[in-house]
Amino acid sequence: MPDENPPNAMPAGSLRRNCVSFVENLAQTAGSMAPSGGLTMFIPLVFANAGNGTWLLYVPVAAGYALLAGNINVFTSRTASAGSFSTFAELGLGPWAGLIAGWTYFATLTFAVADCAPSVGFYASEVASQLGMRMPASAAVSLVAGSVAAAWWAARRGISLSTNLMLAVECLSLGTMVALAVLFIVHTGRWFDADQFHLAGVRPRGMRLGIILAFMSLTGFESVTTLGEESRHALKAIPRAILSCILPIGLMYLAMAYVVVMAFRGSGLDLAQTLVPFNYLAVAAGWPRVAIVVGIGITLSFFACMLGCMNAAARVLFAMARRGQFWHSFGVAHPRNATPHRAIALVGVVALVLPLALVAFGVRLDDSMAYGAQLASLGFISTYLWACISAPFFLRRRGELRWFHVALSASSLAIFGIALVASIYPAPPAPWNVLPYVFAGTVAAGTALSWALGVQARPREADQPA
Repeated sequence: MPDENPPNAMPAGSLRRNCVSFVENLAQTAGSMAPSGGLTMFIPLVFANAGNGTWLLYVPVAAGYALLAGNINVFTSRTASAGSFSTFAELGLGPWAGLIAGWTYFATLTFAVADCAPSVGFYASEVASQLGMRMPASAAVSLVAGSVAAAWWAARRGISLSTNLMLAVECLSLGTMVALAVLFIVHTGRWFDADQFHLAGVRPRGMRLGIILAFMSLTGFESVTTLGEESRHALKAIPRAILSCILPIGLMYLAMAYVVVMAFRGSGLDLAQTLVPFNYLAVAAGWPRVAIVVGIGITLSFFACMLGCMNAAARVLFAMARRGQFWHSFGVAHPRNATPHRAIALVGVVALVLPLALVAFGVRLDDSMAYGAQLASLGFISTYLWACISAPFFLRRRGELRWFHVALSASSLAIFGIALVASIYPAPPAPWNVLPYVFAGTVAAGTALSWALGVQARPREADQPA
């Protein structure tokens, strides 16, 4: 059976087939990872724990994600579906595992969108302050709402528009940040930092806490798996897109962490206490106005991440609806745009209500960002565990299981299992200790809804096997 439908085969109410190119798959992968925003947010957080060992942590992180990609590509090289991890878990462990994995991934992506929305407002206000303007809180909140509306519009119009937009944003943002790092080295003549190479002052406990945060940096790469039905040569393009992004972006985190930590040394500023480290890097490089360009790029990076996660979440829900795990109307694509428009609208509404509700109760935008990021991080790791567990069972059903598949699954399961346990035990202080229960309750509520809809009696939608 071929891995794609003919180019013009698009039944009424279905997603458009063979319309996403390899470059657009790369854009979806990189956009959902939001490396520009991640570099800004995670380097200070990791440094707060790991100190001079920050750069080194990205070596095992990149290796761990490469192993994880191997497990995910067990599925993506053999089957293509909008259901993504829901389909993967079902193929390996059965329908109920697929149902729970589907709700886990949908909740993860929706919380990620809800995290990116206030991030857009927060970093836009930072750009305004660099321009000498003070943005009122009401304006920042309006930007949150406006960014969700813009993402909804782009996602509804078509996947190609979305991915091209994400690619342009990340190229602009990452290019500026890399140029800034090079300018710093050229301007100061500093390139060797003995304290970082000697791991001065680094403690094992700090490295343990730091690596948990470092693992959050590369989440989102797997969102391209939701484009299985729409991609050209999906069984080859999607695995290549995943591998083409993980290692380069992981190495970029390593290099940029090294440069940023070196730049802050002796500055009198505390890297661990800033959410805009590249502002100082621009000053240290002798190009302070470039910080404005970087700030705009970071703001747009979070918008790109919001758009990518919205695309992915909507397709997961679309696939679940076609399997009878959600209301059937959400499994019908837009008649002209061939996008899951109802699911996109639902994700947008939920993702907008969550941060606005927090703001209404007096929570600051940066705290809203942090809560959303923690919820999404818990979900991403939980979702990855489903893939690690399911992969060997899927291969055994196909008669393709080999010893190295088991080793790959076990090693990935150990790495991400430890990361999940370490993120919730010992229990963090309030309100962080409540967030795991919020996420688990969301997944349980979704699963209960599907059960109430009689999901056990419905067949799974047809995938595209190799």
